[in-house]
Amino acid sequence: RTPMVVSLFSIGINFVVAWSMTQRAGMGHFGLALATSGVAIFNALALFWLLRGRLHGIHGRALAASTAKIAAASAVMADVVALSSHFALEWAGTGRLGRLADVAVSIPLGVAVFAAVCWLLRVPELETAIGALAGPLGKLRAAGVLKSKSNGR
Repeated sequence: RTPMVVSLFSIGINFVVAWSMTQRAGMGHFGLALATSGVAIFNALALFWLLRGRLHGIHGRALAASTAKIAAASAVMADVVALSSHFALEWAGTGRLGRLADVAVSIPLGVAVFAAVCWLLRVPELETAIGALAGPLGKLRAAGVLKSKSNGR
């Protein structure tokens, strides 16, 4: 019930802020995106605050430490991906092939950099994320969809 009330309140805020940003401030699509992002952050923080009150604390220091580490890893990833994208488009051009090369290089590079920085910073949630991905990949390998070098498939 409480999440629904917070979400309904957020929808109202989103409508007012989005209308103000697009119509009054004349920010167009940028204002709409900014309003939507701001309301999503408000919604998450409001639900977090309410949950914390009901549970009488939810390891705030540990969450803040993980959030700071993940934000740092995200910033490093963003810089590397921006640089990679720049060089990919310089090398391959801005046409369809260049954009495809950019995506083919930048996305895996971004994932690898993010994971590496999280590992270096010892982000505890990284192990959970890897475990969540390993389960479905293991099922695909067992079903024969993914080939393994060790079983000769």
